[in-house]
Amino acid sequence: MTSPPPFTGKTPLVVTAQNKHTHTATLIFSHGLGDTADGWLDFAKDLWPQFPHLKWILTNAHDVFLALDHGDTSSFETSRCHLGEIKSRNAPPQDEDSQGMLQSVETIKQLIEIEVANGIDPGRILVGGFSQGSVLSILTTVTSTRPLAGTLALSGYLALTYENHINTLATDVGRNIPMLMAHGDQDAVIAKRHWIL
Repeated sequence: MTSPPPFTGKTPLVVTAQNKHTHTATLIFSHGLGDTADGWLDFAKDLWPQFPHLKWILTNAHDVFLALDHGDTSSFETSRCHLGEIKSRNAPPQDEDSQGMLQSVETIKQLIEIEVANGIDPGRILVGGFSQGSVLSILTTVTSTRPLAGTLALSGYLALTYENHINTLATDVGRNIPMLMAHGDQDAVIAKRHWIL
């Protein structure tokens, strides 16, 4: 077993598998705008008994100043938030913080590599998220070089679609990872036109 690479992100919350000897799968889950990993801890704890082999890694976004939230400091993975202002499915580059999103994707990929280094098969690692975390989980999936088990994307959309940019980032492996996308039709943050097929 190789040593895990150093982790450079904000420390996530970890809910260990019920028995470390039966830990055979991991879910890396990212929260939405203004939330933290703590906001999803009850979700993990509620499902924990049903998945005794599953380790939960709940990521924490860095605190960033957001003008859209009246100057409040909030937990957000990128340096700008335009989720509520997207003009079209193919938002122009200035409306998406592609650099910030891709840095956050690399943080999630670091967690994946740590799990692999600790003996978890990539085919037993899931990524998921809610809202902004969903966007990041989808980007992590489509750009993955590891054949992950799948993706749980709640209330998100595929970002970086402007000028077909996502196609330059997507991998053959990532295009074939199973993905469950779920979205409520009453979402006031991400309009239906951005996620409906």
